[in-house]
Amino acid sequence: KLESLPQVAMSLNTRPRKALDWLTPLEKFATQLVDYHMAFETVAPHV
Repeated sequence: KLESLPQVAMSLNTRPRKALDWLTPLEKFATQLVDYHMAFETVAPHV
């Protein structure tokens, strides 16, 4: 059965990885996004 590209991407991005301390790539990305946002707010609040 052929899977669509979005289904394959979701499958890979929601699979825990040892290299990411058993987080999924999606969880790691979300964590980094929040960290970046918090750092930016500290440097330039309300820009």
